[in-house]
Amino acid sequence: MKNTINGKSILVVDDEVDLRDAIIFDFKKLGYKTLEASDGVKALEIVKDVTVDIVLSDIRMPNVDGVELLKNIREFHLKKPVV
Repeated sequence: MKNTINGKSILVVDDEVDLRDAIIFDFKKLGYKTLEASDGVKALEIVKDVTVDIVLSDIRMPNVDGVELLKNIREFHLKKPVV
């Protein structure tokens, strides 16, 4: 089976540091390039400047929650699928 993960990036957004670190650890082991943000505001700054393949986000966060983050990301990347 061909490894299609190499070169793919994932942005992990969660205000709980320990959980965010654990998720990042697991994705790095799988070969993903990882980025992180502690809230939706920081995540939006990242997606405006960097192309990411996947955004994994908590729903309940301070400042901009996960639902609002998704709406804002869709404005920048209309053709990317949303799960």
